Amino acid sequence: MIDGRWWTASPQLNDGNGNPPAGWDNPSQIGTLHFTSDDTVTFDAGNSRTVTLHRTTSTDYPFICS
Repeated sequence: MIDGRWWTASPQLNDGNGNPPAGWDNPSQIGTLHFTSDDTVTFDAGNSRTVTLHRTTSTDYPFICS
C-alpha cells in the first residue's frame, strides 16, 4: 500500500509458492520508490532488482487465502 492505495507489481514478484523470487528479501525489501506518474512507480532495491508498480483503485486489504 502506498498513499492509501494498493499497487500491483509488473512483473509479479513470486517464486510460484507465494514467496519473493531468489535475490529478494522476505518478508520485506529495503529500496527506493521513484514516482514516474500518478499511477506508476518504480521500486529499486539495488543490484539489478527493480520492479514497476501500477496503482489500483482498491483501498481494501487484498484477500489472499480462501
